[in-house]
Amino acid sequence: MNKTTKPKIEDIYPLSDLQKGLLMHHLYQKVDQGRIRTQCILKGYLKVDLFKQAWAMTVARHQSLRSSIHWEKIEKPIQVVRPAAQIEWLSTPSEEKLPLDQAPQGRWSLEKLDAQTHKFCWDSHHILLDGWSSGIILGDVFAYYDALTKGETFVLDTIPTYRSYLNWRKNQDDVIAETYWSDRLSQVEPLLLPEEKMTSAVEYVDRTFQIGAEDLDRLKKYAQSTKVTLNTIIQICWA
Repeated sequence: MNKTTKPKIEDIYPLSDLQKGLLMHHLYQKVDQGRIRTQCILKGYLKVDLFKQAWAMTVARHQSLRSSIHWEKIEKPIQVVRPAAQIEWLSTPSEEKLPLDQAPQGRWSLEKLDAQTHKFCWDSHHILLDGWSSGIILGDVFAYYDALTKGETFVLDTIPTYRSYLNWRKNQDDVIAETYWSDRLSQVEPLLLPEEKMTSAVEYVDRTFQIGAEDLDRLKKYAQSTKVTLNTIIQICWA
């Protein structure tokens, strides 16, 4: 009788409330709003084998890229980290939903347009990454690629795991945090909106507005100076 060897697991994490919400939308919406698509044109001679090797090294470095999400036949959904995961490269981008229960988490394609031009596409999901962390990952990829093309040995600093954050969070005193935020928020004057009659019907209203290039540049610089994403600034304005 042959015994099936179960794949090794590096770690298992509980999903945060935000991740649970993103999973719900992924399962019930026809169009997955959690997809993050990074697409660009690479100009110049590309050493494809080294580019793919740089991605393999980056996947080995980041747990989020070696993770999968599981929810069936278990009490609570979880994030499972594999010790290794291999990218299967596509020739063109795919519009199908990302399979969250597979690792590596994401979808990669590289299309050769001519000798000096390649079209690269990377689909990831917001349940494990955001735009900010995607930029960090791309930075690692090109740092590895640059070192590989020069034949240099390159080692990036070790990054903390999500487990280290969970352990830190477990040791925090929520009473101290609540006291701190209650004190800070008590100094903020509330914005009083005009009262509107509530109805049982659900209504959606679209509002479109434009801002100039100068104002947009100021918002981007402010986001960078405060180390938050531009989306965070827009959410604050909306709130």
